[in-house]
Amino acid sequence: MKNRIIVCSVLTSLTLFAQEKNDFESLFKEMTDFTTKTNINIDHQPSVLTVLYSDDLQALGVRTLNEAFDFIPGMETTVSTSGNNRVITRGASEPNNYVYIKMKYFLDGVDIGYNYYADFPIELIERIEVLRGGASAIYGQGAFLGAVNIITKSGIKSANNSVNFEAGSFNYKKGSAVLHTQLDNWNIGVDAYYKKHDRTVDAPSAPVSILPFPLPAMYGVNDTFSREKESLEGLQEKSFGFIANKDEWTFTTRYFVKHSQNYYGEYNLLDFNDDGYTEYKTGSAKLSYESKLADNFVIKADLGTLLNDYRVNSYFYQIEPNPVGLTNPHFDVQNTTQTTYSEIALENTQFDRHKLKVGAYAGYVDLTKNQYATNVDNISKIGVEDPYMLGVYWANETKLTSLEGDRGFYNMPSNRQLLQSYYFQELYQASETLDVSFNIRLDDYEFFDSMLSWRGALVYSEDNINIFKLIYSRAYRTPSYTEAFFVNHLNIYVGNSSLKPESVDTFEAAYVYTHSNQILRANIYYSIYKDAIDASLDNQLMYHNNSKERYSHGVELEYSEEFNNRSKLMLNASYTQYKYTNIALGENIEINNPDISQSIAHAAYIYPITPSVSWSNVARYYGKKELAKYNGTIDDVLLLDSTLRYRVKKDFTTSLIVKNLLDTTYYYPSLGANIAPMQREGRVIYANIQYDF
Repeated sequence: MKNRIIVCSVLTSLTLFAQEKNDFESLFKEMTDFTTKTNINIDHQPSVLTVLYSDDLQALGVRTLNEAFDFIPGMETTVSTSGNNRVITRGASEPNNYVYIKMKYFLDGVDIGYNYYADFPIELIERIEVLRGGASAIYGQGAFLGAVNIITKSGIKSANNSVNFEAGSFNYKKGSAVLHTQLDNWNIGVDAYYKKHDRTVDAPSAPVSILPFPLPAMYGVNDTFSREKESLEGLQEKSFGFIANKDEWTFTTRYFVKHSQNYYGEYNLLDFNDDGYTEYKTGSAKLSYESKLADNFVIKADLGTLLNDYRVNSYFYQIEPNPVGLTNPHFDVQNTTQTTYSEIALENTQFDRHKLKVGAYAGYVDLTKNQYATNVDNISKIGVEDPYMLGVYWANETKLTSLEGDRGFYNMPSNRQLLQSYYFQELYQASETLDVSFNIRLDDYEFFDSMLSWRGALVYSEDNINIFKLIYSRAYRTPSYTEAFFVNHLNIYVGNSSLKPESVDTFEAAYVYTHSNQILRANIYYSIYKDAIDASLDNQLMYHNNSKERYSHGVELEYSEEFNNRSKLMLNASYTQYKYTNIALGENIEINNPDISQSIAHAAYIYPITPSVSWSNVARYYGKKELAKYNGTIDDVLLLDSTLRYRVKKDFTTSLIVKNLLDTTYYYPSLGANIAPMQREGRVIYANIQYDF
């Protein structure tokens, strides 16, 4: 309580500094096709949409894409036990499922995986556009609860060149740069960054073995963990991006590598060996063409490729030393997919108050590497069989055996999947006060049932101050390869090739008030989930399944105000009720809001102490979480972040950023069946300098 009084006193005493923005009309003249465009401002769009700007976020001490999502109502950020950043939207959480991505993420128009880019530096980003609500009809399956588009500064000609350096707790170091130039009438933008840290977090309650009694005593597993019980969370990350455009042509490419330690372990057991790691690599290239065919028609075409490589090296648990000559289990997984695609669309700019768009998409996903290397495996009978438990094998040598094909990481019907999509969009100006939009899309993915999604919206406003919206959508998500084709090498987690795509019907009503420098956005929603993809416990194995219908509803609020002294206030809050259902060992399970906060609120102020110095404070409140697996809870928590910025010269800025200023102890839920919530780091400090030129 004392901490909360301190925070409230600080926040109520502040007024905020804000950077000047272009008006919304000019923003939408240069926006991508992320939204259905009109020549009116953002709040007239037929969607629940929030746009975050990098200059505001940097002033608030936001350092990464993942941290930015705290400023979106209805979205909660957390992390999995294996270290993957998670964004839970509108409460949709499956506590048994390792697959959690329910939104689509685009980086400069390229469809990317959130696992890869959650730590992308905020200083390289121009703005972040977040659409909440079913969006499969616009962006294809996977835009289940919305879509996120990240526009980098390398793709914006008017953005400054800059270099940025940052250092902080846990031996954190980062350097980044963005540069623009012109070559033979080509406008070229380049960005790059490198970061690393050696973070560790105490994990006193984390398990080091899942061996059943009495095997630990028989094989000498007890008390053999060879290091302190800490979550190892070290990270190295680097990226290079390149964008070039000339007339009708745009070429975009990016290379990215993320190498991190395994946190609480890939399967919720601490790696006893420091050499455990997870590595993501992506490489993408896209060539786009856009040209007028006639006065009122535009043709758009894309040709691209995306390579995703995933590798895990993990030491499952420690069994050495022991009196019977067994060896520590060790596995190394690598799978690589390459998506090659083309898309073409025809769009009219205006026709009798109608704006129409029709298009088609075709692509292939190739599984180019599917390898599981291990020194013990029950399926392939690698190791020595247990004399007391037939069919159970133990490692008896350190050499890894490589398994591929149907014994690899995935057992798929083919290494290539054909993807096809066809879509139609219409925006109709029914009157001066009413706009109507409609989207429909058919996605046909070779391994799964075809999906027909749609989205309709009404936008009404008489005075451009009060805006009302009604939206109805149906969205789909196909099973991931992990959910459908995962091979059960570890006797823990089993894929199910019979899974159906999951769907959600969402009804939304939104209100927007814009006047002077004040903006209030409020919306309510009700969602019906069908065939939700989750996992259930059955005879000690986690089987993927389609659950029966689930329901959710909630309220989301946003408020911002810019004051005459160039200060700014930003508030957001959300309330979510998510009715979770599942079946485990034949028992029907019903839980309200498992592993999520029912209520979330954030308050942010930026205050100009002098023309050169600003002080910002962010308060983040997360309500109590009901834990799905431990019959317990995580108490509500209030965290305070503070940032002091000093503009030494016009183009040279320094910042001191303190996360969790009051050093509050807080936890994230874990996905393991037998481990306690994950304790998180305490107070963290960063120092940042940036030079613009």
